[in-house]
Amino acid sequence: MSYEPIEVEEASQETSSGMVEGRWMVVMEEGMGNIKYYPFDYKDAADRFFASQSFSRILFDLDGEAVSTGGLNPFALSSIRCAVNSQSDGFIEGKWMVAVEKGLGNVCFFPFRTEDKARSFFDSLVFSRVLIDSNKIEVASGGVNPISLYNIRRKISNSNTLSSSVWW
Repeated sequence: MSYEPIEVEEASQETSSGMVEGRWMVVMEEGMGNIKYYPFDYKDAADRFFASQSFSRILFDLDGEAVSTGGLNPFALSSIRCAVNSQSDGFIEGKWMVAVEKGLGNVCFFPFRTEDKARSFFDSLVFSRVLIDSNKIEVASGGVNPISLYNIRRKISNSNTLSSSVWW
């Protein structure tokens, strides 16, 4: 059996260093931690490229919203979601935050303007994580690794920025 190559726009073969505003994006994890960004001008080309791949991947629309996922590795999809979202060094006043442990002791903070965006991101991850509201109060946690949750809470506690009502 032979396969005909899928024709995609020439730009699809190039990668970018991150998300490109105003372009369709296919973002894949091509091996552990190796995130690749493929920009497209047209939805049809992005769809064809997305469908032709076997790596875990997410298709993003022109506004940077995820519209489709593919692949069998939920950890890779979580890595992609973390890679495409803005991170901060710690808490940002007035923002909803999701704190995630990505590797032993490597706690990352993701700020969001709204509760809906923060909860959507929180719910899309399989990593251990903590959801913190705009008043710096823990409202949810997830993941199956209690040591990771402990590390996340310890990092938050060491920052001395959460109210004391957060803990257990």
